[in-house]
Formats: sequence, structure tokens, C-alpha cells
Amino acid sequence: MKTGRFRMNEDCSEQDAIRMAKERCLKLLLFQDRTEKQLMERLLREGFTAEVAESALSYARSLHYIDDSRFARQYVMGRISGKGSSRIRAELREKGVPEAETDILLEEFREEEEKGAFRTAEKLSAGKALSDPRIFHKLLQAMLRRGYSLELSRKALKKLFENQNYS
Repeated sequence: MKTGRFRMNEDCSEQDAIRMAKERCLKLLLFQDRTEKQLMERLLREGFTAEVAESALSYARSLHYIDDSRFARQYVMGRISGKGSSRIRAELREKGVPEAETDILLEEFREEEEKGAFRTAEKLSAGKALSDPRIFHKLLQAMLRRGYSLELSRKALKKLFENQNYS
């Protein structure tokens, strides 16, 4: 017997389990869009068998409630202004979005990422003297932790440094 919220017992037919898995799947999708991988993991964790979970996912797919492409687009749009592409790429990989699809989306949002990098650099550097190499290095590290590339991080900080010197 599996652990989790759902436990198949003698009184529960496979059809009942499928119905309950469908209901759970749809309920999870009510709160937020999820990838197919996320839903499968959640249903398995809650005690549904792989076959029952796959039936529930198939049902949700037939209703167009699961769409990994739509999920990925919304995810990128919501995070591109504060995170870099490498961090978003890793998060989407973890959620089960194919790498090729992620690459296309991130390329599409490259300009927004550059604007987001500059805004992030502005927030991080507020009131700090970028002429101090130690501060510049700390800001660069912070940008890298947020998933911005070294090139983009340097570009954003250099632009801020130039603005600071001309102000």
C-alpha cells in the first residue's frame, strides 16, 4: 500500500480511483497552472498508482487543461524581469519543460531579460559606489546568483557605473 492521502482499499474500484485522481488533478490545476511532470509527481506522492495518475493526466490533456508550452511561456513572462535565463532554464528543467522549448522562449524574451538585468543591478546597487572594486564584485556575484550571465551582468553594472559617473 502506498503512502499519501489516497489509499486504494478493497472497497475502492479502479474506476473510483481514476475518478478521484481526475478530481484531484483538476483541483490542483484550479490553483495554478502546472506541468505534466509536476502533476504526475503530485498524484504519485498522494498515493495514486502510475496507471491511475496517467489516466487522470490524459483526461486533463483532452480538456486542454495541461499545456507545458503555455505554462513555460507564462513562467518566463512572470520571472524574466528579476531572474536571468540560466536560473529560469534550470527551474523549467526541474518542472519538466523540454530544453528546446525553453531555449526558444528565452531567446524570444532576451530583450526583456536585458532590461530586467539593468533594473536588478539598479536595485542591488542603490546607494553604493560602483567605483569600489569590492562592491562591484559583490554586485556581480549577486547578479550571477540570480541567473544572469557573466556578460549580461557586467554589461548592466558597467552601464550603471557610467551613469553614476556622468550624474
